[in-house]
Amino acid sequence: MGRTSGVESYLGGADVVFPFGDHGAVRRWVQGSYLTQLTLRCVTEVFANCAPLTGPPARAIAAELPGEPLVTSLVPAFTKIVSAVLAGWIMIIGVVTFIGWVIRPRFDPGPADGRLIAVDGKARALRWRHRGQRSAHMVAVLAALFLLSALLNHQDGPVALVARLGAFMLLGAIAVGIHVGCRHPATGRPIPIRQRLRIARTSPRRLAGAVAAVLLTVALSTLPVLGILVLMVLGIIVHAPAAHLPEDFARLLFVGLLALMVALAISCDRLARRLRMRNAHEVIDADHRKPILYLRNFGDDRQKLPISALSRSGMWQVSTGWLNPVRRGRFEEILARALFPFGPVIAVDQPNVRFSKLGAAKTRLPHEGWLEQVTTWAMEAHAVVVSATPDELRDGLRSELRMIASALPHGRVVLVLGPRRRKAVLHAAVDRFLREVRDYPLFAELAKWPVADGTLILVHLPQYGWGRWQGWSARRRTAWTYTAAIHEAMSVADSVWQTTAEPSPADDHALSGQPGSLDR
Repeated sequence: MGRTSGVESYLGGADVVFPFGDHGAVRRWVQGSYLTQLTLRCVTEVFANCAPLTGPPARAIAAELPGEPLVTSLVPAFTKIVSAVLAGWIMIIGVVTFIGWVIRPRFDPGPADGRLIAVDGKARALRWRHRGQRSAHMVAVLAALFLLSALLNHQDGPVALVARLGAFMLLGAIAVGIHVGCRHPATGRPIPIRQRLRIARTSPRRLAGAVAAVLLTVALSTLPVLGILVLMVLGIIVHAPAAHLPEDFARLLFVGLLALMVALAISCDRLARRLRMRNAHEVIDADHRKPILYLRNFGDDRQKLPISALSRSGMWQVSTGWLNPVRRGRFEEILARALFPFGPVIAVDQPNVRFSKLGAAKTRLPHEGWLEQVTTWAMEAHAVVVSATPDELRDGLRSELRMIASALPHGRVVLVLGPRRRKAVLHAAVDRFLREVRDYPLFAELAKWPVADGTLILVHLPQYGWGRWQGWSARRRTAWTYTAAIHEAMSVADSVWQTTAEPSPADDHALSGQPGSLDR
């Protein structure tokens, strides 16, 4: 095995050298970037401080190895890999996303008669404000780099120090201004810190989730260093005299390992978040607001819609979500996030499920007496949200609909028409729901006039008469339109629900003698 300058340079030798060949254009581009220069300067200073300690042992080890040193190169290989990843993203994910956007069905937002309100403009405003928030974060990072440069290069003179601090203050003020100007209540209202710190009883499961989240955060911060180390090892193996590993295969191996690490980290991140989730009882105890009860068929948990920036939460998803080739996310997570500013969202969990899925805070209920618990939650809830596009209507949801129509005096009911890829499937699901509830006075008006397929949210407003509904619609079913529709609908409902609703009329389908089944 020959000596390698890679060992010597990275353990305190001469200049940093790069595996897999050299490219002058790449080197000139790297040298011309200020941020890259700043990063390389910080790394070089760290290596320079380590050189007196690690240099002599590295040279001694190199002197004991037979053969001549092999000069390898790091940056060109890394840039080739990054270019390949970006090209693959543009050709695969970008093209697929664009095609999906083109062929995605457009829906009819309904007649302009006051019964349905289109939220397309609200959704566009929400999207641009969210982009403004992200740009504010980027400006804040740039400001932090200027501050770091001022701290690391304070010996360059007072003029340079003042210039860097001035750039930091200017960019910081711009970031704060953009952040404040682009805030939107639909993305979440601020919660008092005392309420954030008010937590229910801890458990080993939640502690394990917190530890996993911390470990993933540390792993994310060290991922660039791990990538450099892997490239170094591959470069040494490729240039070894007895090596049989081609350079192209080494690059593919590195890309495969990187993709595997990212996929594994995303899966672990979701598992950690599921471990940290609180059940419905804990959320009710920890949050002073009235809860929002979410009723659905268990099969509705599989509903998905195109992912967006609103679909990502947590450091891993924000950092690597754009690389996700699966361009669809769970609808319940978007729904729960959009409803949370108006109250904590709770639901009944599926039986025999080890870890609850992300979204509403769930609790498994026993088969006997589950409907009484759901009825109690519904009576005390700020709103009862019902999924109105089920794949099939099972006994559990039928019993809950009967309870809502006959034993819920406040009438604070919200219907959510979930996403469907095809219009025919959406129409069939809505028709199935309306045929089931058309005999109840609460839903009689909905069954009389056709519901436009662009309808996203329907809110019951009993103050204007029992069975009166108001809807919000859009031409597309995306996370942006659903979030905007939920925000507009719940804001209007809150203002109308201030007065006490009239008791619901008597119904022939009373709960007495019909306990129902938990099968949903």
